[in-house]
Amino acid sequence: MEDYIFKITMHSKPIKYLLFNLSKILDITTLNIYKDKIIITDKKEDILCWVKFEMKDFQEYYVSEDYQLHIDLKRFRGVLENIRNDSSLTISKKKDTEYWCLDNHDDKEKTFNKGILCLCLQHYKIQHIGRWYKKKIIKSQMFDEMWTIKSEALTDWIKNMKQHKYEMFDLEIKDNNMSIVYGNYQGYLSKYLKYCGYFTDWCNEINIYKKDNFPVMFSFANDFGNIRICIDKKLYISYI
Repeated sequence: MEDYIFKITMHSKPIKYLLFNLSKILDITTLNIYKDKIIITDKKEDILCWVKFEMKDFQEYYVSEDYQLHIDLKRFRGVLENIRNDSSLTISKKKDTEYWCLDNHDDKEKTFNKGILCLCLQHYKIQHIGRWYKKKIIKSQMFDEMWTIKSEALTDWIKNMKQHKYEMFDLEIKDNNMSIVYGNYQGYLSKYLKYCGYFTDWCNEINIYKKDNFPVMFSFANDFGNIRICIDKKLYISYI
């Protein structure tokens, strides 16, 4: 392991699902790889995508030093489409290389004409790309309230929005109950709600946080990791 900057093995389905759907929002993303977690923080227009995976969520996790792995998501989609959901993935980078590697360990055995069984393995060498990127810190905020909805409810909101071609939406709070309001003149852009809809299969329930003069936040959490989508025209981010 001394030759590696990082070597991480995980189940393929969650990371494939995450990166494939992030590619519908972002062209490029950065995995901030730490010794105990991986964090993604990327902004596009008025939407912020934040993802966190912890070391305990992986089958194997070795990181010798913090590393920023930049991924061209549009090109990487072609690789993701060839990966089975019932397999394992290993991402790694050695200290003396300009590329990083992705190995797909397919747990399903293949049968050949002579009855021989083998383990299928795909190996990719991916050139490291440059990107101007600074780590982002999101200032902690206390939200007024949190609401929980079923993932199917968010899907219904989006279907209704598309059906009536609403350009804007807002979340209305009345008697401590939250409901969605559609319109064409004020609120949040409807396309951002569509972005949130990409992650409804990540979990059964979604937590929504809202506060005056602060982004509305949709939180998707399961045993593998936490995805948060923040929507607003002002994002409280500082750079280090």
